[in-house]
Amino acid sequence: MEASKNGLRGRIGNLPVKKFLEARMNDKKIDTDIVWAPWMRIMLHGADCLVTPSEPVEEFNSDLTELALDMGRTMYAAGGIGLAAPQVGHNVRLIAVDCSPDQDDIQYLVNPEIVSYDGHTNGDEGCLSFPGLSLTVRRHKNIEVKAQNLKGEEIRISAGGLLSICIQHEIDHLDGITFIQRVSRQVRRANMRKWEPMKILEVQNGDY
Repeated sequence: MEASKNGLRGRIGNLPVKKFLEARMNDKKIDTDIVWAPWMRIMLHGADCLVTPSEPVEEFNSDLTELALDMGRTMYAAGGIGLAAPQVGHNVRLIAVDCSPDQDDIQYLVNPEIVSYDGHTNGDEGCLSFPGLSLTVRRHKNIEVKAQNLKGEEIRISAGGLLSICIQHEIDHLDGITFIQRVSRQVRRANMRKWEPMKILEVQNGDY
């Protein structure tokens, strides 16, 4: 999920800038001409992996940990607050989220499942797979999530506010659903006609 322009993105900048990246990721050289994804390419709308339901994670090993850490680094570099494995071409049920004000509290949720919810809320959402596109989406207000950590241990999270929205957005990705499917056909068509990612990012072969 992309940080809103009025929230975290407002402090980070409209695109992740060199100063922000140097402060957070000074251990790796970054091509400042394409600063959105120095670790992993984030797949854009149209990629098959974004509409393919993901498989449950069954093996908790170093490969899973490496994937999760790379997702986190990529999410921060792209100015996001959430990222799902399908967005980087891996159709497994793994998400990374960090909605903390200083983005210093990342959580990796494996095989996440919403087990209860209450209320509804409408809020503006962005998505790293739809750079520059913002839509008002209706979500559950509060949720309880059952998941596993990177060691395979069961965890439970009660979430409200932005974290609740972010987790729901990312779990949708695991089910092959993107946020444009959460709005009416009229709203979707109107916004997709205006969406021009080529003006925002250098795009090639469905990714960046």
